[in-house]
Parts: sequence; C-alpha cells; structure tokens
Amino acid sequence: MKNLIKRMLFHILNPIFLVLYKKYLPDFKQDFNCAPVFMIRELPGGEKEWQGKKHRKAYLGNTHPWNRYFNKPLSTRPKNLRDIENFLRKCKYVSDRETRSQKDFWEPPDIFEKRRKGDCEDHSIWAWRQLHDMGFKARLVIGTSESCGHAWVHIYVNGRCYLLEATHKYGWLPELSDYKADWSIEHEKEKQFLFFDHFKVAISV
Repeated sequence: MKNLIKRMLFHILNPIFLVLYKKYLPDFKQDFNCAPVFMIRELPGGEKEWQGKKHRKAYLGNTHPWNRYFNKPLSTRPKNLRDIENFLRKCKYVSDRETRSQKDFWEPPDIFEKRRKGDCEDHSIWAWRQLHDMGFKARLVIGTSESCGHAWVHIYVNGRCYLLEATHKYGWLPELSDYKADWSIEHEKEKQFLFFDHFKVAISV
C-alpha cells in the first residue's frame, strides 16, 4: 500500500516539479540550438579548466580498440541533445554481469542501440559517438561518482564545458560535486585518439 501511494504521488508531483525546475536549467539555444536538457549541466571554469594534460596513449579498460567504437554505422540519427536524451531515457541501465556475464564490457554503440541496455560506459560511449558525428567536440570521461567507478561525457562548445550524464533517467540534475574526472578521450580523426588526465582538477560548486 505504501509503495502504491509513493508511485501515485510521484506521478502527480513529478510533472509540476519538472516545470518549476526547468526554469533553473541553463539556456542551451546559443550552444546547442535546442530546448533545455535535464541530463546536462555546465561545469565551472570553462573549457580551459577541463582540457587536461595530453598523453599519447592510455589504457582505460576499453574492451575493444578505440576505433571499433566509431567504425560501424549507427541506425539512430539524433538531431540535437534532446533527441539524445530521449533515446537514452528509453534504454535500461543494467550491469555487465547481467548483459555479458563479465565484470566489465564496453559495448560498441552500434550494438548498444539495438540492445538498448547496458551500464554507464555503454550509455556514455553511444552519446560520445553521436555527439562526435553531430560535429561537437566531445570526450568520453572515466572517473568516479560518489566514490564508485563511473563514465560520462564532456562537451566543449563556445569556451564552455558541459557534463552529460548519459545514464540520467529522471527529471533533476546530477550533483556536480559527486563527479571526479580521471581521464578523458577525444576522437581527433580517423583511427586517432587523444588522451587527457584530469587528476589535479576537482569540481567545486
């Protein structure tokens, strides 16, 4: 009975909460030409603060060679961030133990969009690939959130840096103070990737 009441209250109050909370979201028209998106938030300090220290190579736990995540065509064609968010909200968050019977498996985006389920790396790699294909300067980020290993995406546009939480399914923003970036990866051009460490940068809000 208590769970039923909680669900009813959530469905009644959540639309009201979203309308009110939407007023506090950044105006994305200048940077993304779309309405506000709940899974994204601007990072303090701007793009320079989140450049990181460049490295030639880094092994970050990827299951496949990096180019494998970019060399297969995708069936989905989002036009903007809102389309990316709408697709990801329909995907189910499940562990690699459940999907692949492995401790860690980074799913290529062409497979993820067909299965529509996976963990943080799978969601984030798909978003990273789509943003890159749309012409944005974007990086896959590996770090921690609430002291647990996690992955998300950084988007660099007009001197600003945005954090996109690809596993975000609800109508409120992620707390930036929960995130600590360790490494980021950028697809520069065909078969060439850049690696950056962020160990000296902490998010303070």
